Amino acid sequence: MLRLMLTSAALAGGALSTPTQEVFVDYPGTPVTEASYRFQCGGTKATLAFREERKEERAIPRLADRWRIAFEKLSISGGRISPPDGNRLAEALHRFSWLTLIRGVCNGNGGYEITLEGMSAEAWADYNEGRLRERPGQTRITIRLTRSGGVTIF
Repeated sequence: MLRLMLTSAALAGGALSTPTQEVFVDYPGTPVTEASYRFQCGGTKATLAFREERKEERAIPRLADRWRIAFEKLSISGGRISPPDGNRLAEALHRFSWLTLIRGVCNGNGGYEITLEGMSAEAWADYNEGRLRERPGQTRITIRLTRSGGVTIF
């Protein structure tokens, strides 16, 4: 089930977001959603791409590992994302089971602040496996992307 709310409005001081999605079945019959968000502020463009993966129980018994977000790429025109920053972003996204909000805002210096909200994979597994009584709330991270490709995650 896709739980991705698409945000494609230009906010005051915000970035125009153009989301695209493709849902397909991966071997051995597991649904995958590929999503790509392209943001534009003036002449600067940025892209965030990821996959929302669902694995079968018999292949991966632990629920927290079956529903995951897999980082594909982050780019900004005129800049370069370093491999260590890409790895840190992949780790941050992998903590999510699904995303419900992706929003980019221009920071005024040709860069972006991209906010992601979604369900923590560990909290969702704890809830479904009876270790939490109440459904967990959403988790949020913000990616600060500079014009040169510097990445800060908070």
